[in-house]
Amino acid sequence: MNRMLIIGYGNSLRADDGAGIDAVRKIADLYPKVHCKTVHQLGPELAEDIADYQTVVFLDASVESKEVTVSRIHLPVSTGPMHTHIATAPGLLALAARLYDASPLNAYMVHIPASSFEFGQPCTPETMKHIEHSVESVSRLIDQYTGAPPTTQQSHW
Repeated sequence: MNRMLIIGYGNSLRADDGAGIDAVRKIADLYPKVHCKTVHQLGPELAEDIADYQTVVFLDASVESKEVTVSRIHLPVSTGPMHTHIATAPGLLALAARLYDASPLNAYMVHIPASSFEFGQPCTPETMKHIEHSVESVSRLIDQYTGAPPTTQQSHW
C-alpha cells in the first residue's frame, strides 16, 4: 500500500473554483515523491486509486469557509446509497471500502476559502493567499505521515 495520495479538484476555468487544483500543483512541485492528482470533479473511478493508499487528502474551494480548514474524515465512513453523479470525499472512501475491501487509515478534507467563480478569471489575490496556507497545512500532513522532505527544485506545469 502506498503512503499518501493528494487529490485537488475544481474548475480552473472559473477563478477561485480551481483553488484545490492550484494547491495540489504547488504541492506536487514541492514533494515530487508524493502522489498527487488533479481532477475536474470527484468521480467513482477514483475509488480504485484511493484504496491503494494509507492516507488521502482532498483539497477543494469552499464558499462557506472563511479560513483554510483541515478536517479529518472519520473512518469507516457510512456505506449508504451510492450516487455516481454526486461524489463526495466520504462517499469515495466508502466506495473504496465496499468495492476493494480497502480504505485509507487516514483521510482529510482541506477547504480553501473562495469567493469568485467567474469564467476565465484567475484566482483572486485573497484566494491565492489561502492556497499558500493550504499548501503549508498539507506540508505538515506530509511530514507527519511520510517524512518526505520538500525539494528545492521547481517543476513547471
